[in-house]
Amino acid sequence: MDMTPELLTHHLLLKKQVKYLYRSIGLTVLSYFFAISFILYLFWPLAETREQLIHWYISCLFILTLRIILFNFYLHASPKSDPQLWIYLFIFGASLNGIVLSLLIFLVPTDQILFYTYVVLLIGTISVASITSLGIIKQAFFT
Repeated sequence: MDMTPELLTHHLLLKKQVKYLYRSIGLTVLSYFFAISFILYLFWPLAETREQLIHWYISCLFILTLRIILFNFYLHASPKSDPQLWIYLFIFGASLNGIVLSLLIFLVPTDQILFYTYVVLLIGTISVASITSLGIIKQAFFT
């Protein structure tokens, strides 16, 4: 397949952006694991139903496992694979992480305003922190 110089430059830039995204996934997964474990510890005495808190934690671990599997697939992918696909898969995994993390707000008892504030600040902090890794990919903001 012949590409114009502009398309070739765009394709090579996209490949480098994808490499940057997936290079940072190990630290992201590790910090997310510690964050959700700390949340489990912190909210254990407060949760109205601990069973729901455990389900939330297991869901977070499941998504983290899927992201690790995705990273493994990326490492073993053909160099000729479409970088756009890997960008969309990365964004999907990061979005899924955010959605499941946001479900935590429903597990906090309604009379615990301090913990509601903590959850909102936590979600905001993680969202702002994700800008540093997703900022290089315009699809992360426009899809």
